[in-house]
Amino acid sequence: MKTIPFLLAICSLSFIQWQSPQKIMHPEDQNRFRIVDGDRIGFINTFGEVVIAPVFRNANTFSEGLCAARKNGLFGFIDVQGNFVIPPQFDFATQFNEGFAIAFKNGKSFYIDRNGNSPFHNPFQTIRAFQNGRAYVTTYSEKMGVINIKGELLIDTVFSQIDKMIDHRAIVRACRMIPV
Repeated sequence: MKTIPFLLAICSLSFIQWQSPQKIMHPEDQNRFRIVDGDRIGFINTFGEVVIAPVFRNANTFSEGLCAARKNGLFGFIDVQGNFVIPPQFDFATQFNEGFAIAFKNGKSFYIDRNGNSPFHNPFQTIRAFQNGRAYVTTYSEKMGVINIKGELLIDTVFSQIDKMIDHRAIVRACRMIPV
């Protein structure tokens, strides 16, 4: 008996008609939720109105008013109306966190700001999202460190591991010293 309501819910979902993005009745609502129509992604608002038609092959979630979206094989960033504010130019991109997103191009990762500009040169192999103004980085020799939002090292890249910071402290694991 429990399977019947579940099956009815699934069947009813398949008959939903997407409302035209031009008929938005609540333009003040800035919340966006992903929807999938076939192999395309779009967005609805809190009221269930389609505000960005499902046209993207891939799209992240909105963060800080922008969303990484893929069109013609490249990622850019759209605003809550679905307009590209940072044109598609990246192989991949993450969501914004503390004013920065991580973008990938030609196998290299780097930070970008809300204008699509790289605020500083990234000499690191791996970078992570900023949290509380800090981000973990890893060098090509697999040594970890921490940078600030200016790209300056706060903790030098001399550790094999740095655990999550709690109250401005972290447990670190030193790299092995190889005798010369």
